Amino acid sequence: MSWHYRPSQLWAQLKGSPDEFSLQGRIFHSICVFGMMGLLVSIPINYLLRQYEALYILIVAIALLVIFFVLSRVAKRVDLAIGLFGVAINIFFSLIFLFAGGINGPNLLSFLIALFLMIVISPSKRAKMTWCAINICLLGALLYVQYRYPDWVSFEYEKLADRLLDHWLQYIILSSVLYYGTSYIITNYEFERKSAADSAEAIRAQHLEISAQKDELERLNTEKDRLFSLIAHDLRAPLGNVYDYMDMLFQTALEPDKRHYIEQELKKQLAGASAMLTNLLMWAQQQIKGITVKSEPVNLRTCIRDSLEMEFGTARTKGVELEVPDEDVVAHTDRQVVQIIIRNLVNNALKFTPPGGSVRVTAESTVKAIVVAVADNGMGIPEEVQATLFTLQTDPKTGTQNEKGVGLGLLLCKGLAEAMGGTLRFESTSGEGTTFILELPLDKKTAAKNMSPPV
Repeated sequence: MSWHYRPSQLWAQLKGSPDEFSLQGRIFHSICVFGMMGLLVSIPINYLLRQYEALYILIVAIALLVIFFVLSRVAKRVDLAIGLFGVAINIFFSLIFLFAGGINGPNLLSFLIALFLMIVISPSKRAKMTWCAINICLLGALLYVQYRYPDWVSFEYEKLADRLLDHWLQYIILSSVLYYGTSYIITNYEFERKSAADSAEAIRAQHLEISAQKDELERLNTEKDRLFSLIAHDLRAPLGNVYDYMDMLFQTALEPDKRHYIEQELKKQLAGASAMLTNLLMWAQQQIKGITVKSEPVNLRTCIRDSLEMEFGTARTKGVELEVPDEDVVAHTDRQVVQIIIRNLVNNALKFTPPGGSVRVTAESTVKAIVVAVADNGMGIPEEVQATLFTLQTDPKTGTQNEKGVGLGLLLCKGLAEAMGGTLRFESTSGEGTTFILELPLDKKTAAKNMSPPV
C-alpha cells in the first residue's frame, strides 16, 4: 500500500469508507485517532506536573487505542472493539480519578467525555442507555470511595496554579472533543442524508425506467400481435383471392367480358398484396436497423408523377380526378422514401374518395419548409379514430368501393417522414375530406432556387 497521501486522503483511509463501515464505525475510528493524539499531548503535561502514575496509565491507554483501532479498522470487528473500548475508557478514567486527585482534579470532565463518546458510537438505543447507567453508577461509586476512604485517592497539587492549569487544559480537551465530535456527527449526518436521498432518487429513477420499459414492452407486444393479425388478414385474403381467380381462369371457360373483369380484379388484388409487402418490409427494416436516408436534389414534380403510375389507372377506373404538381419544386431529400410516402397517402385518398371526387397533390416551398400535401374531398376521418391514426391500434377501414386498407401505411409514412427530419400531420373533417401534410426540412440552396424573385 502506498503511503503518499494528501491529508484528506490519509484521513479518509484511517476512518474507512461508508461502503465498508457504518457511521458509528467511522466515528469510532476517528475517536481512536483523536484519542491517541490527545493522550500523546497529555503525556508531557502529566510529566511536567509530576503525575507519574497518570503518565503510566496514559501510555497503556494509547496502546489499547491502537489495539482497538486495528481490531475495528483492519479486522472489521467493530462491535467487539466498541465494547472493549467502553470497558477500557471507564477503567481508564476511574484510575485517573484515583491517581490524579479525585474530585479535586478535572476528572468529572473526563467522565463527561467518556459518556459523550459512548453515546455517539453505541449502535443501539439500548446500548446507549446501558453505558449511560454504567457511567453514572461508576462515578457515584468513585465519589463514595473518596468520601469514605480519602486515603485511597492520591496526589495533591503543589500549587494552586498547577490545579488551575490542569483544569484549563482538561477543559480545552473536552471542548475540542465536543466540537470535533459534534461537527463530525453533523457532517456525516448530512452526508448520510444526502446519500439516502440520492439512493432514493436513483431507486425512483430506476423504478420509472423499469416502468417505462415495461410499458414499452407491452406496447411492442401489442404491436407485434396487431402486426401478425394484419399480416394474417390483409395478406392472406388477397393471396387467397388470387388463387381463386387463377383457378377460375384456368379451369373455367369464361366469356371475354367476365375474363377481363377477373383479370382486373386479379391485378387489383396483386397490387394490394404488393403494397402490403412493400410497407411491411420497409416497416420491419425501420424497426430493426432504421432507415438510411440519402439527401440529394429531388424535383418533386417528376418524383411524385413517377411514383403514381398505377394510381393514375386506379383513379381513372374509379372515376376520381387525380391532380399532381405541374411546377418544379426541388428538395434535398431521399427520392425513394418520398415516393413511398406519397404513394401510400394517395392510395388512401383514392380508397376513401367516392366516384366523381378529386385527389389533389401539391408541392411548394415556404420560408420554413418544403410542404407536400395530399388533399381529397372524400369520407374524412371520424374524430374517434384520429387520435390513433398513426398507430397499429387503428383497424384498417374499407374504402368507398370496399377497397381494403393496407394497415401499416400511415404508421410507416410517419416514421419515414421523421427519419428524413420532417413531419407528417393531417387535417380532416368527417364527411368533407382529409388533407395529409408532409413537411420536409428546407435546404438553404434549395430555398434560394425555389423562391421566386421579389416583384
